[in-house]
Amino acid sequence: MISFRNRIFSLSNMVLEFVLGIGLTIFITRFYSLEQAGQWFLFIAIFALASSMRDALVQSALIKGINHTEDVSDASHLKTNSGIMLSVEFIICCIVLVCAYFSSSEWSYLLLYYPAYSFPNAVMRWLVYYLRGKLTLAPIFIANGLNAIIQFIGLIIIARFNLSLHHIIILLGISSGAAALYLIRFVSVRQIMASKLSSEQFQLIKQLGFVAAGREATAAVSTRISLFITGSLLSLQYTALLGLSQRFAQVALLPNNSFQSILFPSLVQHFQKDNLEQARKQFHESISLLLAFTLPVSLIGISLSPTLLKLVNGSAYQHAWIYLSVYVFIATCITPFGTAFGSAMTAWGQPEVTFKIVFVNSTITIILTYIFIKTTGAFGAPLAFLLVEAVGLIQVNYLLKKICGIHLRDTIELIPGHYINVFQKLKQQFPTYHFLKK
Repeated sequence: MISFRNRIFSLSNMVLEFVLGIGLTIFITRFYSLEQAGQWFLFIAIFALASSMRDALVQSALIKGINHTEDVSDASHLKTNSGIMLSVEFIICCIVLVCAYFSSSEWSYLLLYYPAYSFPNAVMRWLVYYLRGKLTLAPIFIANGLNAIIQFIGLIIIARFNLSLHHIIILLGISSGAAALYLIRFVSVRQIMASKLSSEQFQLIKQLGFVAAGREATAAVSTRISLFITGSLLSLQYTALLGLSQRFAQVALLPNNSFQSILFPSLVQHFQKDNLEQARKQFHESISLLLAFTLPVSLIGISLSPTLLKLVNGSAYQHAWIYLSVYVFIATCITPFGTAFGSAMTAWGQPEVTFKIVFVNSTITIILTYIFIKTTGAFGAPLAFLLVEAVGLIQVNYLLKKICGIHLRDTIELIPGHYINVFQKLKQQFPTYHFLKK
């Protein structure tokens, strides 16, 4: 079972990542124009696509390798995995730079600074995945805090001297690099350098990584393609509104990412010990707790979104609430099941099942997004995404039941119990309050 301490650190990391994500988004929308914000969201869309592919390629194989039941050195797995990660990142950077050089788009100059952010970010995220795989979460919290402090100071300097957008990319690279330097002390670099390459890690990446990278690529393209379609069919202003909505939805996904990051290593450990019943129990408990936590927050956020957008980002972004509401609903109510399904399939040794579903659904999303945007305007993007995600939830429910014996209905039925537990703990903490005794 996942310890209470790890849950606390996971939630704490989620809060810090939330502060980083929301703070940067507010700064971009407040300090720069709608057109410049649209350019930034296009750059982030490219970065999110490339980084998600890179991370997916190595993450599952890394966690499986270091949690293997056989007596295999961690250093050998780490050397192989990190070498592949850095090689892939180098190739991605070269492709991005070539595209930036030959592109005529006014925002493509930002891509010239892509490596300044992507390389340190790749190293930092790799170290985070390693520590999460070991369920060692306290150092990640400190690294996120360091990252937040540096970004905060850097944004003050950028605002003070009225610096352009590309300076934010450089700042993100510096803060990620500082966090990586802190985390590297928890990995034995000497042992990694002295170790041999692991053939088993190569096989894990071949078995899990390529499927996961393909899955993430198709999912990221289907999600972010709406920004590029909107920019070409409508304008950069609409791109900024959609980009802001998607960015806030990504922030809404932070609790999901936090819970899932410790769910997957736990499922892997249970599966390798052939403890399937415990794995099912862990699945139900983690996802029901996640939903119990996020549902009230998301409902409040959706209801207050028009006011919050005007207050936080300015009146120019107030109309984005209708897009934001749909994206937040998907992120908090549907996506957790899909992400957990992917973790379960990978832990069960069947990642290709997830890839097939994501590939088909992503292709349908891209087609519907183009049609809906062309016929109904910018709202067509979240509408197409919602329709496909709803169908995907039905698929996930059927396959989890068939392959793993997991019923999503059982997960949903556990949600009220978490509220009851909180209420009972409050009664124990505050026994003198009559309204809690009743």
